[in-house]
Amino acid sequence: MKDNSLIPTLAQPASNLTLPIQLAQQAADAVRELLAEAAAANTTRSYASALRYWAGWHAARYGVELSLPVSEAAVLQFVVDHAVRRAADGELAWELPLAVDQTLVAAGLKAKLGPWTLATVRH
Repeated sequence: MKDNSLIPTLAQPASNLTLPIQLAQQAADAVRELLAEAAAANTTRSYASALRYWAGWHAARYGVELSLPVSEAAVLQFVVDHAVRRAADGELAWELPLAVDQTLVAAGLKAKLGPWTLATVRH
């Protein structure tokens, strides 16, 4: 058995110590403050816009609000709904239903009907 007599005693009473749950909240607040300072305004706007679009697409596509974590199937559906590909017949194709596309445009989440440009998909 180890000799614990060498462990220093605390100078302050235990009632003044921060409990782990409080520390966790303090740490979470500190992380939010650090991120707020570090994030460029344009980046924050871009992320917020992308999340609004994702939520709008999910609601229009599935009829339910987006919730986390998002299923792998929903992520893959998002990709095939937005990535244009050459179909077996040689024509360009994408999977976003017209009704969903119209809903996104009507909601102001998308500028116009039709597939995104490759630059938008890559972004």
